[in-house]
Amino acid sequence: MLRYGPVRQQQNVCNRFVQQYKKMERALHILEFFTLHEWSFGHENAVTLMEELKGQDRETFEFDVRNVNWDKYMESYVLGVRRFLLNEEEDTLPAARKKLNRIYYLTKLANLLVVMGFARLLLARSKMVRQAWRTFLFFGIQLPQMLLSR
Repeated sequence: MLRYGPVRQQQNVCNRFVQQYKKMERALHILEFFTLHEWSFGHENAVTLMEELKGQDRETFEFDVRNVNWDKYMESYVLGVRRFLLNEEEDTLPAARKKLNRIYYLTKLANLLVVMGFARLLLARSKMVRQAWRTFLFFGIQLPQMLLSR
């Protein structure tokens, strides 16, 4: 029985990947029409209508997009896509945010490591880059001292 443990664990991991893939494929299929077509909207009629509204009508039918709280709008939009298109529950949101933050910081770390590796390669291979780096560090250390001594 013990020898089948790793196989079952591997099957569970594979099943999770298959479920994630199916969810992603479904989301892509749902949003395909909206993402693959070019959309062009004119606003001339809305501007004309807004200019013609007076007094109480202007207050009742407020539709000036300059007054929209875009942060709140985008949050509502994403929550609506998750709930109504992807059929995800709201209680999965904290875990999704945590995962997104983890992916964000891992991506930043990977980018930093690539840049550091590239810089290390340049420093190891080029005498001119090494000299420029030393000069940059020297002035980076001296500048605050000079500014503080004034």
